[in-house]
This record gives sequence, C-alpha cells and structure tokens, in this order.
Amino acid sequence: AIFFFDAAVERNGGSCTGMGTCTVTMSAAVTVIANFSDPTPPSIAWTLPVGNGQTYEVYHQPIQLEVNANDNVGITKVVFLRDDYLTHTSIEIATVTSPPYRIPFDTSVLLSGMNQINAVASDAANNLSSAYITLNNIQMPYLTVLKAGSGSGTVTSSPGGINCGPTCTGSFTYNSYVVLMAAALPGNTFTGWSGAGCSGTDTCTVQMDAIKSVTANFQEGLSSFAAGA
Repeated sequence: AIFFFDAAVERNGGSCTGMGTCTVTMSAAVTVIANFSDPTPPSIAWTLPVGNGQTYEVYHQPIQLEVNANDNVGITKVVFLRDDYLTHTSIEIATVTSPPYRIPFDTSVLLSGMNQINAVASDAANNLSSAYITLNNIQMPYLTVLKAGSGSGTVTSSPGGINCGPTCTGSFTYNSYVVLMAAALPGNTFTGWSGAGCSGTDTCTVQMDAIKSVTANFQEGLSSFAAGA
C-alpha cells in the first residue's frame, strides 16, 4: 500500500504541516497529528461475458456477470448495476463482498436494445473504480443460413421464418428448435450441412440457445436431391 503522511503540530503560534519531515523544538508540551490516507483506487476488469467496454448480445437467457477486482489495501465490495435509459436511473443488481466477484443474471429484465451494465469496486479507504459492458438485448436469437458450393437450391425452416431464397435470416424464440430443410434446384445436388452441429444430407435441427449460423452446400451437375423429402 502507498500511504501519505500529513503532519500538523501547533506550538508557540507556529505550525508543522505538509508531507515531509516534521521538526519540533521541545520547549513545551506539543501535540502532533499524523494523518494517513490511501489515494490508490482499486483496479477492476470485466471477465464475463466480455471485457471492459465491449458489447454482448443477449436474448432473455441467463448469463454470468463477473469482474476481477484488486486493491493494495483490500476490496470491500463490488456492486453490479444496470442503467435504465427510460427512467435515467441506475438500478442495483447485486453486491458481492468477497471473490469471486461473479453473479448470475437473468437478461429478461433488460430493456430492448443497448443496456449498460456497471461494476463499481470499493476499497477499505472508500476509493472507487468502475468499469462497464453493454448488453444488446435483441429479444430473440437469430439463425442465419449461408449457401455454398457451385450449385443452387433453397432452404426453408419449420417453424417458418427462413425461405432462402430471399430470406436467409430469421429470429426464433430462445431455446426453441428450428428444423431446416434443403432442396436442390433441377440439375443440382444438395451435398450436406455444416455449422451449428449439423452434418449430412437429412434435415438440420438447431437449438436456438444462441445466435447460430448454418451453411447449406449445393453442387452443380449431379442428380437433384431434397433434404427431408
């Protein structure tokens, strides 16, 4: 710890002040007051779900919030807060008084769009440091279908939302299951899926517990094949 010494002594109408040495002539009884202070604030850094100042997309799912906090004297608490841009207030989520400085957080309480989450660390001398992340509440995770290869074809989904063709991205309820079906155009072949745990040439079932992307591969010049037909 770095401590600063500030001495003050009243004697014979004079004084001893400042942060240097204090020389006292003992011609009478004197009192010296030594003041110590810790001017060093804590250090704080986000570790979950992203680092300081970064943005993380959420869609009503539970996540973990965590920071690392350190101080030369000792951390007394870390307070997690979220900014409410409608009421222009800061709402406390939780206070943690010992490491690990981690809490579970239900993102369904967030407003739509960008939500700033702050973490404020305090030390024993009441010095404060803060850091923030942004949670982008997009309500529902989205699934994107990409098409690759030399061939052509379409991909549709059940429940509806993707008809790729023209619409290759759709939003779906968190933790729901989406079934993708591929159909090659005449003179082309669907050769299989990749991404989001899908493979082979049958239908592709995707659990929407996060933002997902699936690639449908088509090859030109082979017999036509429809996945899931």
